[in-house]
Amino acid sequence: MGCAQSRLRTKVDVRDLEASVHTGDIVLFSSKHAAANVTKFFTASTWDHIGLVVKFGPRHVFILEYAGGVYLYPLFTRLYTYYAVQGRVISLRRLLPGQDRAEMQKKVEIFVRNVLGKSPPSIRELVTAILRQEQFLSSFIARLAGGGDGKGPPPEVHDSLETMFCSKLIAAIFKDIGLLEAHRESADFLPKHFSAAYDGYLDLQRGAILGPELPINFDSVSEEIDSLRNQIAEVRARARRTAH
Repeated sequence: MGCAQSRLRTKVDVRDLEASVHTGDIVLFSSKHAAANVTKFFTASTWDHIGLVVKFGPRHVFILEYAGGVYLYPLFTRLYTYYAVQGRVISLRRLLPGQDRAEMQKKVEIFVRNVLGKSPPSIRELVTAILRQEQFLSSFIARLAGGGDGKGPPPEVHDSLETMFCSKLIAAIFKDIGLLEAHRESADFLPKHFSAAYDGYLDLQRGAILGPELPINFDSVSEEIDSLRNQIAEVRARARRTAH
């Protein structure tokens, strides 16, 4: 394990991503817009958004996200435009699924077809996800200590997928492919729960592992980012002049 870890890269270039990622890898976002700051404040986290890599082939690499609906975006274009407009830090965590990748790919593709376009969550659902963290952590610690009520495993939970938010979407996929226990509720997961600091809370099954957080480097597209930012600044300036 030590030898493998010593070969891990500490950063990954955005232009290299499509060739190196696999379906199931996750992308964590730390944004700088006002809504993201509110999210990070109430969830006590660096991360305010999350997406999942879905790779249909070498030239068809997408990121699955909830953004007012469930969408697939081309990975490279989505990341560099997001970073240019509102990104602070974007990191990749590679999934070692502990199962046959081809079978996992089929399951993910079926799931994706079923959830595209789902509705936004209620405020109650988002608040509940935050409040349940303490309850789950207490029961998790009890299990580690050999506690429990002696009544066997908790009952399976069937999640409602009629409404979505970004981390619920990723948790629902992980649960569907067997990486989260059946009694876990997908709505209990926030973006931070997929970060390395919360691997114990995530508690992946079947021997699956999420690798370390690899910051994505955007230096190779710095000219494109500067150009896009200049275009945005010009549009905003025109809008302000028109308003006056």
